[in-house]
Amino acid sequence: MKNLLLFILFFSVFIRAAESQTTVTDSMMSGGIMRHYHVYLPTNYASGSSRPLIIYLHGYSSNATTEQIYTNFMAVADTAGFLVVYPEGTVDSHGYQFWNAGIPGLPGVPDDVAFLSSLIDKLHNEYNINLNRVYSTGLSNGGYMCYRLAWKLSDRIAAIASVSGSMPPLDFAICLPPRPIPIMEIHGTADTIVSYTGSVIATDIDTLMRFWVLHDRCLPISDPIMLPHIDTADHTTVTHFEWVPELRNMSVELYRINGGTHVDWPGSPYLTTDNMDFSASSTIWQFFNRFELSSANVKADKTADSFNFYPNPTPGIIHITGSGVAMIFDMTGRKLLTSTEKDIDLTSFPAGLYLLQLENNGTRSVQKLMKY
Repeated sequence: MKNLLLFILFFSVFIRAAESQTTVTDSMMSGGIMRHYHVYLPTNYASGSSRPLIIYLHGYSSNATTEQIYTNFMAVADTAGFLVVYPEGTVDSHGYQFWNAGIPGLPGVPDDVAFLSSLIDKLHNEYNINLNRVYSTGLSNGGYMCYRLAWKLSDRIAAIASVSGSMPPLDFAICLPPRPIPIMEIHGTADTIVSYTGSVIATDIDTLMRFWVLHDRCLPISDPIMLPHIDTADHTTVTHFEWVPELRNMSVELYRINGGTHVDWPGSPYLTTDNMDFSASSTIWQFFNRFELSSANVKADKTADSFNFYPNPTPGIIHITGSGVAMIFDMTGRKLLTSTEKDIDLTSFPAGLYLLQLENNGTRSVQKLMKY
């Protein structure tokens, strides 16, 4: 069965090559390591034009070639005119490629954030990509890496979309990106590898979405929407959640695949997937296409700069510097307390992670708070 699948995949490569689609294989040094990647150029690509770029990050033990085929971003790129780069991870002690996204059990080197930042520069110099329109998406371990880019490279990444990914709990506890960033997650509720409800390697998806909703200052745009159940043979359905701010210049979206498992790319024409009710590749591009970096949204929030509190972690009482209305939420988004005082007593709160929001003159800033 495995050999048959490989035959089908590589046969697809030959068919697409015959259709004059262009994939360039290249490499570069980063952190003393030779790193390899593929760049897909759309059929209407011309070297003089500035194009958007999607960075696609493969899953653990997978590779760029395989996932380039079954995600089939090429067909979308040919229509929309963006470039796609498929970098290769490095190899762990088991001989599997991976991304250093802070996942327990995987190596803590190399610095893949630095590599991907340098890759953006190299591609800009060689292909004249639009630096305001660089996006990242990926599967599983690649989805984790997308969240790390949203955290540590938010000045260069305009938006991310993770499929079957999450954030490691330790990273999640300290993550505080310097600016709002559009986020999409596509995740199956029956995923046993990156559990929807959380594990020692994964923040549960509802908590993850709630943090980004608060961080990006969004509100529910409507009740969750069930997508039309087009393919009844796949035995899964899709619920779409969307949160946006009042000005609609930001978005957090979740496509929850009810009954979906791990390593599923919805709508893939080359692999049997859990869900064929929508195309992940088309949907991700439509999401990305709404956002770009600007001088306004790259800057760190001035209110956040003036808002601090201590001690953190705290055994009970915190002191807030800065003025405004403080609100404390649990990680499900439930508001627990509202106060205008500088000193807030949390002695009665159970130990755990909370979100502290300060609102001042209509501007909201969110930070994480640890109670022990």
